[in-house]
Amino acid sequence: MSQIQTQTYSIDEILEKFKKFLEERLKLGKPLQPRNPVITSNNTIKRYYLFARTFLNNMILKYSLPFDENVAREFLAIYRKRRAKPRTLLVIYSALKNLYYCMGWSWNITLKEIIPEEINVYVEMPYLTGEEIDKILEYAEHEAEKNGCYRDVVLLYLLANAMRPEDIRRLKISNLEKKTMKDEEGNEYDAYVVSYIPCKRGRYRVIILGRKASTWIERWLAFLEDIVREAYAKKVRKKISELEFRVIFNEYPLFPQYITAKIDRVIWKVAKSIPKPITTVRIRQIIKPYITQALGRSDEAYEKAYPYAFRRGIITELLKQRQPYEISRWVGWKKPDTIYIYDKAKQIEIAEKFMVTS
Repeated sequence: MSQIQTQTYSIDEILEKFKKFLEERLKLGKPLQPRNPVITSNNTIKRYYLFARTFLNNMILKYSLPFDENVAREFLAIYRKRRAKPRTLLVIYSALKNLYYCMGWSWNITLKEIIPEEINVYVEMPYLTGEEIDKILEYAEHEAEKNGCYRDVVLLYLLANAMRPEDIRRLKISNLEKKTMKDEEGNEYDAYVVSYIPCKRGRYRVIILGRKASTWIERWLAFLEDIVREAYAKKVRKKISELEFRVIFNEYPLFPQYITAKIDRVIWKVAKSIPKPITTVRIRQIIKPYITQALGRSDEAYEKAYPYAFRRGIITELLKQRQPYEISRWVGWKKPDTIYIYDKAKQIEIAEKFMVTS
């Protein structure tokens, strides 16, 4: 793109135009340019939008619209001087690149100009061990038995199966199917099978949940179904057949935004239309206290109190037991080598395995 668009807009108009541009990109699932990544979640849109708003509101004090690419260079240089992390610079760079493409402004800035060094994708990060995940699930189950908050236990079990928060958010009732399976002791049980296409355009993925997780999903679905039936009986006052109800219910998100075990006074919202799904921000808010409480409120516990600590931990643990290609297939990655980015074991742990004892 070499020509700067001459039409002028207000900042509010630019931001509105930019938001629609990003939403269209998410819907189409196409890259901005060949070999560029696609937009995979509403969370990405929010981050791009916030950085674009900050950029416009700050740089308009010094420059007039439309901005040329040097304005973006200056803004990125400010963050470099503040010693922003490479990954943060990458997000800002991507946000501004999308903004410039949306507005038809000239953009010839390469990422190497902004981040000359390689971004270390293999950086060690806090993750939950298998033992810690078991503690968290046990604590959540204990709490749910007291307060009936089945939703939270189901959320944690799905995270413990290495699901991304965005994929959890997108799940519908129709993504679940009940099948008869056998547990480790050979006893049959009604297992819930979760099938979905990952948000990052990966392979079709199937998760077979264990006996405990399936029991909690059964409880949560029963509660959710009661709420929806009550909505139609009391608020809609419309008689529908069981077949019609199933068709409607299957389109419901597994985790509606306004429904929890404690809050059933929002039946009128359910009756108006199929509710919006839970947000990824809300998922993080829900699980954080479970992690910190179960692990003793230590500094280490707070460092691990984020959704991806489950995914990174599960994959790191599985690498001790399974072949990398099997894990890649199970998680649903297109590229087998992606697994090594998620291996967050500390270098000292790796070194100990190769330690010569004699």
